[in-house]
Amino acid sequence: MPSNADLIRRAHAAWLRSGPGGPEPVWSASTVEVHKGRTYVVLRRGGETVAIYRYKPATAFTRDTLKLLKRMPTHEGGYAHAAA
Repeated sequence: MPSNADLIRRAHAAWLRSGPGGPEPVWSASTVEVHKGRTYVVLRRGGETVAIYRYKPATAFTRDTLKLLKRMPTHEGGYAHAAA
């Protein structure tokens, strides 16, 4: 799995390419988080969540991917932070 910094960099680049408009996320506020075995990259600006990308690791037939979630997932207690 790529490092947390690499996942945040890739998610930030994907967010910029998608041209969503609005405020640009602040790198230092963005995090990689894990919930129920799934890895998410959460792009934030201040206390507001701008976008969430789900990381899927590579398999024998696919490359690893980041997918922009259309809806914010709801998880009781939030996310568990991933180890760096």
